[in-house]
Amino acid sequence: MAGMAFAGDVKIGITEVTSPVAYLPGWAIWPRFTATWTDPRASVTLTIEVTEGVPRCIGVEVSASQVDGTLLRSVPVRGLVERAVRAATMRVDVGGSAHLFKTPEEAASLRGITSAMRQRKRWQLTPELLTEVAQVYRQATAAPVLAVAEHFKRNRPTASRWVAKARDEGYLGQEER
Repeated sequence: MAGMAFAGDVKIGITEVTSPVAYLPGWAIWPRFTATWTDPRASVTLTIEVTEGVPRCIGVEVSASQVDGTLLRSVPVRGLVERAVRAATMRVDVGGSAHLFKTPEEAASLRGITSAMRQRKRWQLTPELLTEVAQVYRQATAAPVLAVAEHFKRNRPTASRWVAKARDEGYLGQEER
């Protein structure tokens, strides 16, 4: 089964009544919102949260007459997140007011915006970061990799890679077996 098209318009819902946050020069977005599409086979709702200037999908809800693995694999989550971010992005005028309406040219300029934001926020494993990873790891009373994950707000596999890199670079002693 090919991926779903979800060619229809996206419906944006604001889940927290707060002010939009700036995340690129001249652009703002709601800090947390939902985006819903309806396809003939299913309805998909994404919950998106902006953390440290980067929109991240934190929830996916799929509704259909029958939800199975084939249907779930056909949902183009990354593409839907990018469309949702473009739809929820607002132009900020000189006076600081945010406007959801965009010209076709402005909308087109937002096409690669989510990939640019992902690249902008990539963590560089600098000596300073590896030193901090080692400090958090050593200070943990239990589950040190989990402590690193929680401290940096990253998932456990990422924290494991960072700890391994810190160990390889000599910031932590060799692992005892």
